[in-house]
Amino acid sequence: MDRDVLLPVALLLSFVVTLLCWRRIWRTEDHWAFKTFGVLMAAIPFVGPLFYLFTCMPPRRPRSENPPDFRGRHWP
Repeated sequence: MDRDVLLPVALLLSFVVTLLCWRRIWRTEDHWAFKTFGVLMAAIPFVGPLFYLFTCMPPRRPRSENPPDFRGRHWP
């Protein structure tokens, strides 16, 4: 692809992912300061959404909610 086409496509893709991160941030129950920091971090082109998604891991489930393996034991 031509460089004149690749850069705008990459920026558009980064912008769409940033919008999805912002939507996810504002739906959380976190304190407003954490939300503001997350929005600012996700606004950095290309790497911002990656940093945000890397730091925003899903919550851990208790061991009793983990599905059993094929022997009937629960995963750690």
